[in-house]
Amino acid sequence: MTSIKIFKNADSQNLENDVNKFLKGYENYITSVSLMTFFKNEALTFLAVVTIQGKIPPVNVETADAK
Repeated sequence: MTSIKIFKNADSQNLENDVNKFLKGYENYITSVSLMTFFKNEALTFLAVVTIQGKIPPVNVETADAK
């Protein structure tokens, strides 16, 4: 299942902090972040669209045989 969360802020550093705080709960998930800026009423606004696509399956680590 894919989930989408949108963040909006007039300050880019606050936007980055909000997104990073949100992503801390999704370390083992496939995620993507799209960043956008736009002008509305002569004010700059920053958007971040975070997509969470699902949990990363566990990986079996293989070691080389010692010969």
